[in-house]
Amino acid sequence: MPYRAWLLVLLLCFIPLKEVTLSIFPSFFSWQKSIFEQLINFPLCIPNFIGYQGVLHVTEIALLLTGLYLTLKKTGYVKNLTKQPTLFLVLFAAVAILSIALSPCKLFFFPYFTVISLLALTVAFDQISTHFNAYKTFALFVVATLIILGTFEAGVCILQFLYQKSVGLRVFGEQKLYVDKDFAIATFPINQALRSFLALFSPVLETRMAVLRSYGTMNHPNIIAGFLLLTSITTLNAYITNALKGKRPALIASFFLQVLGLLFTFSRGGLIGFIVATIALLFLTINRSSFSIKQLFMQHKKVVFSFSLALIAMNIALVPFYKARAGLVHQTAFTKEVDSYRLLFIKQAWLATANKPLLGNGYGCFTFFPAPYLAHVKNTPATAMYPDFSVTRDRPHNVFLMISGETGLIGLLLFLTFFSTIFYHSWKVRKFLNDAGFVSALLGFMFISMIDIYPLSDFEGKMCFFVCAALSWGAVLKAKKCMASEQSA
Repeated sequence: MPYRAWLLVLLLCFIPLKEVTLSIFPSFFSWQKSIFEQLINFPLCIPNFIGYQGVLHVTEIALLLTGLYLTLKKTGYVKNLTKQPTLFLVLFAAVAILSIALSPCKLFFFPYFTVISLLALTVAFDQISTHFNAYKTFALFVVATLIILGTFEAGVCILQFLYQKSVGLRVFGEQKLYVDKDFAIATFPINQALRSFLALFSPVLETRMAVLRSYGTMNHPNIIAGFLLLTSITTLNAYITNALKGKRPALIASFFLQVLGLLFTFSRGGLIGFIVATIALLFLTINRSSFSIKQLFMQHKKVVFSFSLALIAMNIALVPFYKARAGLVHQTAFTKEVDSYRLLFIKQAWLATANKPLLGNGYGCFTFFPAPYLAHVKNTPATAMYPDFSVTRDRPHNVFLMISGETGLIGLLLFLTFFSTIFYHSWKVRKFLNDAGFVSALLGFMFISMIDIYPLSDFEGKMCFFVCAALSWGAVLKAKKCMASEQSA
């Protein structure tokens, strides 16, 4: 398959097709529920949002068809999947299937579709990393595309925050953000002073007690924050390495907009991940053999100084909003209640892991298997949000705990080994790692995964996470070629 075709695949998760899904088995069969209740010896109250047993996105279908095509037509493709780190992802998928087969949830259809999604992401990882390493033009296309998309999404975020509503980009997948009509929209309470400031841009805020967090064109502020983390760090690295010749003024302007858009999501996980990724990028840049950060600073000290002042001023201006959001840690009564609710699910994950430590309770099944663990805490303040449900769509805000609960310690070990392999080889070739932005962004995602769930629960979040991992490994492969070339010279 021509490598340029993969640019389209990469883009599919950021254009309107990202919203297109095919729903399969669109009803909840009563016989499945009955047998499941008997197996776990616990009565279930199924909420109405669990209406589809299988959902595939168009992007996932395209990736699966591509994987099938390559398996049948390309000699050695299957063998390529047995190389590190892709091998660990394949083994993780095998453990996921086995965990479902040994789980009461094996009677349902939906867990198998989570595995299908994982297999699609495996194909994406393998092909994107391979082509990023093999074709210089493709690598430049990816970098330029991410910067353009990040700038566009940042602009949408800024407008959404200032006007406190959606900005009419439904064709690009923007959500209908009507805070006064939809209580599920992500908001946080603000005081009169902050409300008066935003009322300059949005008259609707004169009577509203909450402020809208920016969504961009994605499904949640935390997801767009992760995407802007990837694009902003990519932009910063492109500026440092001058990857797009003669475009440095545009790159620094784009980076500023993306950071501003990230701040307007009020995603603390995204902000912490961005700080971690920025520090990692600067560290890797300093350790690169062909780079002098002192020389770069002397050449662009006015830009660096002006940008630093602008960032400091911007952060100071937004401090009152982040305080209203409850700071970097939850401090208000409402957020403490949310914390107690999240801690409940973390406890469920620990209990589930202790109950089945090796292979877990079934990949993709967390929304079902906590039901017995909820029995002793039902109708407490922590479960007040869902008093009638023994099944919810919520999960622990920690990717690694969720994986240990679903696939056991074996699955968790394989998952961590997959990412550890990328970081280990990145460190070995750090002196030749010109695309260090992707590895730095991936490290930021790993920190986000310790306090949030979207990198493995939402389709857009998964695509951002695994595309970042694929680009990181592609950058490592490029660096290995550079190192081998220098050593042989």
